[in-house]
This record gives sequence, C-alpha cells and structure tokens, in this order.
Amino acid sequence: DDDFYDNHDTFVDPVTGALTPNPALTDRFHYRQSIHALYGTWKRSFDRLTVMGGVRLEQAYVDIDQNTTGQTATIRYFRVHPSLHLDYDLAPGQTLRASYSHRIVRPRPDDLNPYPVYQDAFDYSAGNPRLMPQETHSLEAGWSWKAHGASVDVTGYWRRTTDAFTQVTTYVT
Repeated sequence: DDDFYDNHDTFVDPVTGALTPNPALTDRFHYRQSIHALYGTWKRSFDRLTVMGGVRLEQAYVDIDQNTTGQTATIRYFRVHPSLHLDYDLAPGQTLRASYSHRIVRPRPDDLNPYPVYQDAFDYSAGNPRLMPQETHSLEAGWSWKAHGASVDVTGYWRRTTDAFTQVTTYVT
C-alpha cells in the first residue's frame, strides 16, 4: 500500500472574497505498508486421524508521514502465524476436532493518522501512530455427530487477544 490522504477545508476570506485553505482543518497524510510473507500447509491422514498444519512467516514495514505536523513513525515487525487442525473419527458419523490458530488484524491507515479529522463542528477522529497489529491466539475443540439426516455439533473455544485496538469516544468542549 502506498496511499496519500488529503483532507481539505476552505473558507471565504472576508477581505479578498477568495477561497482560502483553513490550516486547522487541512492535512496531508502519507501511509506506506509492505508485507513480505511466506506460507505453507501440510496435511496427512494416519488411519482415523487427519492432521493439517500450517505456518505463515511475515515481515511488515509500515511508514507513516503526517506531512502537516511533521510527525513520522516507522513500524517494523516479524511474526510467525502457526495453525494446527486435528480430526479424529471416533465411529461412523462421529468426529472429534481440535485446532489452534494465530491471527492478526492490522490497523487501518486512518487508525494511525494522529491529525484530528473533523466530520462536523462537534465530531472528529484522530489515530494513534504507535498502534501495533491486534493478535489472537485461538484454541477450539469439538465433537460432531451425523446420522439419519440429523446432526449435532458441540464446540468450545478459548481466545486470547493482545494489542487490541478500538475506537474511543471522548466528550470535547
């Protein structure tokens, strides 16, 4: 990604009558992101057990340049995202399943832009250029039964998320 975000606001100059940029509401933000990834999967059956594993290796480079304020940020990170899925056939129509996965959600460019962008006189948003990607470790285990056109699935899961980000609303006077 190599994107420029331009927010412009103008007003009519009372002396000249010309449209004049409003520096308090005009900004230019440059966002560059490059992700290099290598991934692979492997699947094999051992009698009643099926195993599928995978891994994704990625190196991310993010450069942020808030041209209006001169604020810049560089984010670099390397991550390993493994996954493992197991299926075990207990009996005809019955299967036990277990899985683990590591997932990532990256902040959007506007989540990283620190300049306040006004939607109207009362609402604006500003990002945090130090946000890191949200990462989730997920474990799931389940049992399924299928017979005579009916099915039952029971699944339990556990998830742990780090570096979560969300919108925060603050009353500004």
